[in-house]
Amino acid sequence: MAKKIHTEVGYILQLGPNVAKEVYLVPEVKEINMVKDHVRQGQELFGVGGYCLTDIRKLKSISREVREYMKEHSTVTAVAILVNSGLSMMVSNLFINISRPPYLARAFRKESAALKWLEEQGGILYSE
Repeated sequence: MAKKIHTEVGYILQLGPNVAKEVYLVPEVKEINMVKDHVRQGQELFGVGGYCLTDIRKLKSISREVREYMKEHSTVTAVAILVNSGLSMMVSNLFINISRPPYLARAFRKESAALKWLEEQGGILYSE
């Protein structure tokens, strides 16, 4: 059975033995304390070294401190980021190239393309 946890900023759902989907349901994340528990719970339930589909389509603003905290405390192998528009995808991929996170990362508009990419990186999804 897939695990699911709810946090202050959204939820995390297991999509496979090494793939989780995190969905941000809040419009902004300004303080590190908002994501500390989210990161901790995700690592406790899903372990480290997995693959993550991160849906930020409802997130309008995130502080630099929070982005840095997430980058420094992430233990994933690869992250596929779901965004709203082509422009957001271009800007996100440019930002990823500039910030050089310690894991593979790429932005997508379609969840199916993001999941396919995660599988290509080594993610294993549950069969439907």
